[in-house]
Amino acid sequence: MAQLTIRLAVIIFAVASGCALPGSEIEEQIFVPRREVVAASLFTEGNRLYNSGRFPEAELKYRQVEYLYPGTANTGVNLALALRGMGDFNQSFRILERIVSENSDYLDYRFFLAETYYQAGRYNEAVSQYELLLTMSSEASDIQKAQAAARAMAALSFEIGREEEALCNSRRSFVINSGPADLVRHARILIATAGFTEAEETIKGFLSQHPENQDPAIFKQLALALIGGEKWEEAASNFELAAAQAGSSPDAELAAVGALLESKGRENLLAVGLKAAFGSKDEDEDSDPEEVLASIFKAYNPQSYLYWPPIMVEFVRHSLQEANDE
Repeated sequence: MAQLTIRLAVIIFAVASGCALPGSEIEEQIFVPRREVVAASLFTEGNRLYNSGRFPEAELKYRQVEYLYPGTANTGVNLALALRGMGDFNQSFRILERIVSENSDYLDYRFFLAETYYQAGRYNEAVSQYELLLTMSSEASDIQKAQAAARAMAALSFEIGREEEALCNSRRSFVINSGPADLVRHARILIATAGFTEAEETIKGFLSQHPENQDPAIFKQLALALIGGEKWEEAASNFELAAAQAGSSPDAELAAVGALLESKGRENLLAVGLKAAFGSKDEDEDSDPEEVLASIFKAYNPQSYLYWPPIMVEFVRHSLQEANDE
């Protein structure tokens, strides 16, 4: 930043009038070059466009900043993320790899590179970066980043079929931080890998230590773990707790849980599940519940099936097949 120092030697008017000279706090004045003002404005506008999903326009702003101040790491990272948002992974890789090589100890930049590898389907490189991040953040005692790396590795490992690695990293993440959201994520991995008993015991242990916690997501995961173990009565009780606590936050998964439990002889749970699926928005009273349920099933992202007990996956697929045959 340019700095101009103005020394006030003699002020005739002040002397003549007997007024005191200005204090020393205004002797030094700092002037910001116009180039810096323009760059800061462009950078801020680029961030606004990026956060609005307007990636091509954000790219232009970041490139303008780079023209004014070449080689700035933060600008380069944001440019790489804008390119990633447009699907231009090759350019994004080149920029991020350069910045990481120049700032090898800066964990945030390495996280962006790992995420970009992940999104591009370059899983081996992503795993390598996350493993390095886990080691570096642990050595730096950065618990938050260590957990983020372990959590990302658990999700990535599960997605590419490395279930043992997924379990290991999920457990590691949960040990680092075992809050309600962490519990739900860990339970999902346990249930997805058929660890129903461990999921049940882990959730019950958490609830015994935190009886005040009434998070519906926790009760839903407990219901799913119990369904996996075919403990229908207890599953129904926890499902009803999840549905009751869902309130005005719709949860379409609960429709499938309720329907499955009703098929196992637990009465009226389909209606409870549908109500939880719609939240505060009531479904049409004249609608056929089975038709409504089928429409919900069709809207499910198949990715969510990965985190369900097999018996529930089969139930939903069978229900969809029946709906399509009618």
